[in-house]
Amino acid sequence: MAKKAAGTMWLIGNKRGFSFVELMVTVIVLASGLTLVIRGYVTSASAFSTLESRLEAMSIIDTKLQEMEALAKQDNGIKVEDTNGESAGRVRNFNWEVRVTPLEKPIDEKEVDLSELLNQVEVEVNWKEREETKSEKLVTYMRNKKVE
Repeated sequence: MAKKAAGTMWLIGNKRGFSFVELMVTVIVLASGLTLVIRGYVTSASAFSTLESRLEAMSIIDTKLQEMEALAKQDNGIKVEDTNGESAGRVRNFNWEVRVTPLEKPIDEKEVDLSELLNQVEVEVNWKEREETKSEKLVTYMRNKKVE
């Protein structure tokens, strides 16, 4: 039988509160839940850091490709060469490399031969993250500079 006690607490039978075992079970359940929440937070913070680094790397790749396109327009094409350098990011340093190589001639005679018109442009960005080297790479094609 439930009785209204002084204040707002309901008393059921002769019980006047929680037993020690009930309190310990509650603490264990709350601690387990809190552990899961903290683990999820740490995992999401790590994923965010990785994503931020990849976005910075892709931004560097985009910048280098824009520079290559501007140079190709100015010089009426792009010549075969390798360049590299370093860019400072917000959190870490990035190493970049641009490789311009001649396009290979097709093996099959039925394919169109574009090797004299295009060069392959490969832009790669590397960085260190948690003692591991990470990289992003993009490969595209640009008009070959006519050598006279």
